Amino acid sequence: MRIKVPGKLFLVGEYSVLKTGQNAIIMAINKFLKVSIKKHKSHFLIETNKGKLSFKDSLEIKESNLKHVEYATKMAHDYLEYHQVKPMFYHIVIESELESEGKKYGLGSSGAVIIGILKSILMFHKINISDLELFKLAVLTQLKMDDITSGGDLAASIYGGMVYYERYDLNWLLEHQDLSVIKESWPGLVIEEIDYDDLKLVVGWTKKVSSTKEKIQDFKRKEISFSWYEKAYQVVLNTKDALIKDDFHSIKQNVLYYQELLNILENDYGYLINTKELHLINESVNQLGYAGKISGAGNGDCGIGIYQQKRCHKKLYETWRNNDIEPLKINIWRKKDEI
Repeated sequence: MRIKVPGKLFLVGEYSVLKTGQNAIIMAINKFLKVSIKKHKSHFLIETNKGKLSFKDSLEIKESNLKHVEYATKMAHDYLEYHQVKPMFYHIVIESELESEGKKYGLGSSGAVIIGILKSILMFHKINISDLELFKLAVLTQLKMDDITSGGDLAASIYGGMVYYERYDLNWLLEHQDLSVIKESWPGLVIEEIDYDDLKLVVGWTKKVSSTKEKIQDFKRKEISFSWYEKAYQVVLNTKDALIKDDFHSIKQNVLYYQELLNILENDYGYLINTKELHLINESVNQLGYAGKISGAGNGDCGIGIYQQKRCHKKLYETWRNNDIEPLKINIWRKKDEI
């Protein structure tokens, strides 16, 4: 049995959505975490490019460099037990297109690992789980390992395509962490697939890895004004509306406006987001009439440009390579494109 989990890129909302009730739009992309699972005779075995996880009875969390694998496996087994299903020995192999030579691109690899492990083990044991329930189980896994994201990355990698997302009430969830909460309605949570017409991407990787967890912790220490969040929320709503109407001019203006809001975080609150490489990506794609923006944590990882009409990017990519920026061949991935 084989599955693949797409990576993600944020279109708008990556920082504001860290707050309960805020929103974002996230894109699933055509770079994948690929997971295969089959029966094993004597024990449980998971192989990745970072090492192996092997155990026979209960799994002991060791906080190794396979932390996400360990916690997702433990959660999957807990969920099987919750459904009174005894785990069968299996052999999982994980291959990733979401990193290069051990360096993450910033495409949501950690979340994809959690989703890939959970989904493959549950499918292997014929446990039916909806996309929404899988999302909730992945969030609970992050909570267990104290590696909480906004959840938008998980939603995009599970649902595919373009996802409009509103953050659940984290304080409520911290008080409701047992597995039965998967069947409950989560206050504030909204996940909607956006049926957009067409949108293309150019993506540049700065080759500098940004730690999302550290950036989130740093951001939460800042006292960002209510008006900033208010503007951010409206920009995301406007972007959603423009996507539905296929109004590229409005999409472009709102993407650029959200980049301005990110610049305010840096200029007014001293929060490091831009680098000279990210600045170059933004400038170079804006000169083409595209909308340039960082995507994700910033201070490294990727910058993007969005456009509609197909064009040759040879000169753009030459400029990037001359400044040690690697172009990534990435586009938005939708499940229905493969059905």
